[in-house]
Amino acid sequence: VQIKEVDLSSTAFRLDIEVMEATPVETPAAVPSEITDLSTAAVHLSTRPAPPPFRPQWTPRPTPRTVQPGQEGVLQPPWVIGEIAVRGNKHVKFNVVRGQVKARKGDLYERSDLDRDVQSLLAMGSFDRGAADLAPLDAPIPEHLSEAAGSTTTVRVTFVVEEKPLVKKIRFSGNQKVSKGKLLDEVTLKEKDPLDRVKLRTDEDKILEAYHKKGYIHSVVDSKVDVDTSALQADVSFIIVEGPKTVIGDVTLEGLTAFKRKKILKQMTNRPRGFWGPRV
Repeated sequence: VQIKEVDLSSTAFRLDIEVMEATPVETPAAVPSEITDLSTAAVHLSTRPAPPPFRPQWTPRPTPRTVQPGQEGVLQPPWVIGEIAVRGNKHVKFNVVRGQVKARKGDLYERSDLDRDVQSLLAMGSFDRGAADLAPLDAPIPEHLSEAAGSTTTVRVTFVVEEKPLVKKIRFSGNQKVSKGKLLDEVTLKEKDPLDRVKLRTDEDKILEAYHKKGYIHSVVDSKVDVDTSALQADVSFIIVEGPKTVIGDVTLEGLTAFKRKKILKQMTNRPRGFWGPRV
């Protein structure tokens, strides 16, 4: 049996197998090696086992990698990581970033791994933006990864981040009827937290709700952020206009027959001379 590979193109080849028949060889009959107990004609034969059938050995060559037009010279995945770096971080340490990603030096790294690592960094809540940059290194691919890797050299993976400023101070202005301590308990944004604009809008609503519960239904709450770009810190101010307290003048109950008006009013939260506001 002869096996021959014939190239058809850069990505395909034909396998030609030629089988040549040989003259069959007669196998001699087995010769008894021992005969015992002739009275019962029990015969014990010893024969030589037949050789295993011939099977041709063929190892397929690896499928050649194809490079899309316009991608010549571009690092192709999977990559082998030679170095890991972080750029753009100020308050978040390198080891914290490294602990959030899958990338490890000496490992194969797929495109899906890179995308997942960027999303993991954004999910931390400390960054406004995140990306990754790949650059070739002079170090060659380890031999045991040479066939699996998409390039001939290792790469440096650099995670590029834009860090959110940290909240340095939270201030309240215009609050007379609700104390600063009470308002601090209401807000979810705390000092030394990364500045989260979504939390900031939520905290405006929480402060407004606290005033509504006290009867100040015409209150207005706004926020202001002053960012120190050099220190990457922010001062957050909540500006409050409390407005007048809303008082209930009278409550009209219609259709009462079984109970007296006074008894019903005692069970009500919103009753005459009390302040009006949403109650639970």
